[in-house]
Amino acid sequence: MAPLVSGVPHAAALIGPGSEVLAFDTARSADHDWGPRVLVFVAAGRVAEVEERVVAGLPERFRGFPTVFGYHGQVRPGVTVTELGRWLVERLGFDPRSGVGLLDWLSSPWQSLAEVTGGEVFHDGLAEPGLEAVRQALRWYPADVWRYVLACQWRRIAQEEPFPGRCGEVGDELGSAVVGARLAREVMRLALLLRRRYPPYAKWLGSALARLPGSAELGESLGRRWRRGRGASVRTGWPPRTGGWRRCRTASLWPNGWTSGYAASTTGRSG
Repeated sequence: MAPLVSGVPHAAALIGPGSEVLAFDTARSADHDWGPRVLVFVAAGRVAEVEERVVAGLPERFRGFPTVFGYHGQVRPGVTVTELGRWLVERLGFDPRSGVGLLDWLSSPWQSLAEVTGGEVFHDGLAEPGLEAVRQALRWYPADVWRYVLACQWRRIAQEEPFPGRCGEVGDELGSAVVGARLAREVMRLALLLRRRYPPYAKWLGSALARLPGSAELGESLGRRWRRGRGASVRTGWPPRTGGWRRCRTASLWPNGWTSGYAASTTGRSG
């Protein structure tokens, strides 16, 4: 791509949607929306010019893969040329170069924040503030916002923690299993938030948790609750599904420095 944008101030990156951006891609990923991709950010007035260069000069294949392929229902080059501000507003609803306010933080989905701050920047030649400045601004929540997000996540868990048992008491085994699975998801998200990681969407949530140092105990504990819950209706009913949530919340979340970063943020030290 570099020769095609020679002389044009630009940034080039692999960020945004896609399993490869967050390094969750596998051989299965190649069955849809797959091919060499890169985002090229240029000034708004030069988008059409650079697009023409790309269409005219892009090779048919790159490392054996076609450079024009089906992506999100359209057959098009894997190179997307756009203006940075426009792309950010499409992904986030705002342009962080104008500042990131409280409502911006609280309205941005974790997946979107992960997509913008993950991936790789190959070149950032835009006028400041450029792409790297945007990614740094969104790297993680301000300390007070982080504490609020953690409190909300604890509250989600607290609100539904009694429900697997309440469902079981009235014979609703399916409802008990559904709520138990929801609780497992929220505990996994909480663990990631405690370690300053934006939780990805459902397909990658378990993989993201497994990558965290010290997460094995929590993963094993949640897996044990789920395995017992799946067979509970056959063996002993709903109680096995409810008995271990307190241990999941405390013994698996708090030891081994899980909250060292959070504790440091509350005392003014870097986590």
